[in-house]
Amino acid sequence: MSRNMPGMPRTITFLSGGEEPPLVIPQAKGDGPPVLLVNPQLAGPSPAGSAVYGGTGDFNSGIMVAGTPTPQDRSVKFVKPGEYHYICVFHDEQGMQGDIILQP
Repeated sequence: MSRNMPGMPRTITFLSGGEEPPLVIPQAKGDGPPVLLVNPQLAGPSPAGSAVYGGTGDFNSGIMVAGTPTPQDRSVKFVKPGEYHYICVFHDEQGMQGDIILQP
């Protein structure tokens, strides 16, 4: 299976060792079943100007989907050496995760 398969959502998410936020947030809707919303913390990219990452806090690319008008790339500048673990919030349990190691 191609990693760039059209229609398959991906993220690049750095969590700094913190807990992974929920992908879906249920919203109560009267007497009916809840409405399931994609967590806005994960759906959109980290705020503009946050493309510098020092290993604390979270950094998220936002949802990227090959073959659609969503952004297909995102830049981040690492400001200090270290090991930075990232995941795809949709597919980390299937092994879509990795590490970036920056040496001084």
